[in-house]
Formats: sequence, C-alpha cells, structure tokens
Amino acid sequence: MSSLPAFAQFEEDAYEPDSIYAIRNAIKYDPVQIIVGDFSFYYERFLAPGWGAEAGVGFTRRNYAAGWNDYSLDNLARNVDIGTGYSYSLSLRKYLRAAEELGGFYTALGYSERKYYTTYAVVDTAGELTGDQFDDTRLHRTVSLAVGYQALGITSNLFVDFFIGAAVRFREFDTVVATDIFDASTFSVVPSNSTQWGILAGLKFGFGF
Repeated sequence: MSSLPAFAQFEEDAYEPDSIYAIRNAIKYDPVQIIVGDFSFYYERFLAPGWGAEAGVGFTRRNYAAGWNDYSLDNLARNVDIGTGYSYSLSLRKYLRAAEELGGFYTALGYSERKYYTTYAVVDTAGELTGDQFDDTRLHRTVSLAVGYQALGITSNLFVDFFIGAAVRFREFDTVVATDIFDASTFSVVPSNSTQWGILAGLKFGFGF
C-alpha cells in the first residue's frame, strides 16, 4: 500500500519545475549582439503554461558587422563622432512543453529596431576642423521567426538561452558621402531604403526568479 503513494508522488514530481525556484521571470544579456553595436538587456515574463513574452531595451554604438566598405568615409578618423543610438525588441515565445516555467525548446516571433548615429565633421587639408558637419543615421527594423532552447539549471537559477532563425530586415539609411573629404561642398546625405533577408542568431546568459 505504501508504494502507491510513493509512485504517485514520483509521477507528480517528474513535471515539477527543474530549477531551484520556478522560473517565471528572467533577466538576460546577449554578448553576441556587441558585434552589431547593440548593448541591450532583456526581460522575459511567464504568461501561461508554455507561453512567455520577452522585451529588450538598450543603446547602440559602432556596428562592427556592417563591414568596412559600408562606410564611404573613414569612420575611424578623429573628425568622426560615433553617436549613441537606441535599440528595443519584443518577442512572443511558445514553448514546446506546457510547463509552469520558462524553459526548454521554443519558437519565437519577434520585432526589433536599432538606430545608429554618426556625425562626420569636415576637415581642411591641414587636418583642422572647419565647423561643417553632416549627420549619418541608419535605422534597422527586423521581423524574425526563430527556434531556440532555454536551458535552465538544476542547481542554480543561472541559465543560457540560444536561438537561430530567419529574419527580414527593413533598412532606412541617410548616408553621408563625399567626393573630397576636405571640401564641404562635395558632401551630401543620400537617403535609401532596402529590404534584406538574413539569419538571426544569439546566445543569452540570464538569471531567473
């Protein structure tokens, strides 16, 4: 008779949350995004068994992934000021297992936005600033569909969250170009709009509670 309650208890425990406390809130950071100059923190909240919502907010600096040839001007000169932009994201997650916490395999539909600012000051042939300057702004809007796995710890509330997926990026650029970097009259700001398909990938480290 005593073995039956023990077996029932084992069956119940098999579906209990697998970390120290049930993870219904999570704070994360993705160091991979530093490559694109995005310094954001993320917060995920448990909505219902198998469902979670994540929001991120941060700031942008230099986008190293843009490629050296993405800039028509020298973006490392002293007359170039890399400004601070903004970044935010929203994502809805559906976990494969309808558990009472945020863990396991999932699919996610997301939207994110990043804006970058760069100011180019004009210099003369002696390298002195002339007082003229032009603002370069680049806006990226991304819609993504990803799959991932959020691996919760058994003995710790620290975890990792890795994901990969497809993304559609809408780019709105006001790009500064010049034929002679020492002549302000040759500078211009060229607006452009484009759409690109790409891959979304990341690795977040987090703490759940």
